[in-house]
Amino acid sequence: MGRGVYSIGRWTLHRPCRDISRSILPNLPTDAMAMPPDLSRSLVLPAAPPGTSSATPVTEGVVDHRESSALRTLFEHAVFWSAVGTLAVTGVAVTAVSLVARPFLADGLRAQLGQGLLHRFFRRYFRALEASGLFEFDLSALDALRDRPACVLAANHPALLDAMLVAARVPNLVGIMKADVRHSPIYAGPALLAGYARADRPIEMIHAMVRAIHDGRHVLVFPESTRTTRSPINPFKGNFALIAKQAGVPVQTLVIETDSPYLGKGWPLFRKPPMPVRFRARLGREFDASGEVKTTLRAVETWFATELAGGPRQAVEAAPAAQAAPAGQAIEASTDAAA
Repeated sequence: MGRGVYSIGRWTLHRPCRDISRSILPNLPTDAMAMPPDLSRSLVLPAAPPGTSSATPVTEGVVDHRESSALRTLFEHAVFWSAVGTLAVTGVAVTAVSLVARPFLADGLRAQLGQGLLHRFFRRYFRALEASGLFEFDLSALDALRDRPACVLAANHPALLDAMLVAARVPNLVGIMKADVRHSPIYAGPALLAGYARADRPIEMIHAMVRAIHDGRHVLVFPESTRTTRSPINPFKGNFALIAKQAGVPVQTLVIETDSPYLGKGWPLFRKPPMPVRFRARLGREFDASGEVKTTLRAVETWFATELAGGPRQAVEAAPAAQAAPAGQAIEASTDAAA
């Protein structure tokens, strides 16, 4: 039904109203002045001013699309910088507190307090982002992990937010941090307070993660060891399989999907991405890790490569498929130590 304004006598009738009146009241006279007063008031408007064509569409009060676009852009920037600012300020504050409090707290108590703090903060943080309408996080599948026995969670790694997303839904969670995270004033404090292990000390890291599992905590590992830079995944390293075998627990795969480049490899924290930003996390297949570490490594890597092929977004478009990691890569030292 087209839009427009039409003159009937000394009244101006909107075309939608005119068509409705004809279909509902076909016997009414064409002159609106002959209509009952109440009905004519509901269907007509005063005529256009003299010298104005009665067939000219009404534009008064219509919001300019450019103005609407500018307002949305302003809103997006306001939400984005509020989100980044909150994350940065909170991270720096927690880093300062953890450095001061760490010597006075036992490892177990510090980890328990840190994990609970991260869980509550990130849960509220992501809820607030969702309320803006510019972020969407579908993480409900992770809630099933709360009541399950501790295990190794092996996840792909498309963005820097991945560990935070999992921590928002799984309260008893520890992981492994790389050197760049350990030296970051924003991320180092929360990771240290929660008991995350250092990746640059492999033997110590393996033992710490096995102890965490025995204490009832899930261990989050990104087998790619860095954010995804090729499609569908980077080559895997075998530390996750070794941890699971030493702890006597299975490997639960966890798939993280996003259609946004935000905080992917090379994307800085303070660079605004296209909106909206969407993330989804879901549980995948569970693998028995009691066999050879190499066998578990290759089975999990193959499953991820198949599962993520043709997904909603990969970090690098049209890249060749990932090949299996060399058998001894990243696990030789740990395997020798465990033996």
